[in-house]
Amino acid sequence: MGHWYIVQTNPQQERKAAGEVRRLALEHGGDFRAYLPKWSRVVYSRKAEPKVKFRPLYVGYIFVRFP
Repeated sequence: MGHWYIVQTNPQQERKAAGEVRRLALEHGGDFRAYLPKWSRVVYSRKAEPKVKFRPLYVGYIFVRFP
C-alpha cells in the first residue's frame, strides 16, 4: 500500500513539484502518488466578472505516497 509523506518544496512551486512526481511515476512505472490540496476563493473586480482562484492549502508542501 505505501505510506504518505510530507515533502517540502520551494515556495510557490507546489504544482511543479507534484507534476514532477507524477512524471517520474509514469516514466519509471512506480506507484508514486502526489496530492496537492487546494482551497478556492472568488476574486471580484470592478471591470471584470468574478473569477475563482485556486491556491495551495499548505504553501511549500505536498503529500507524496511511496510504495
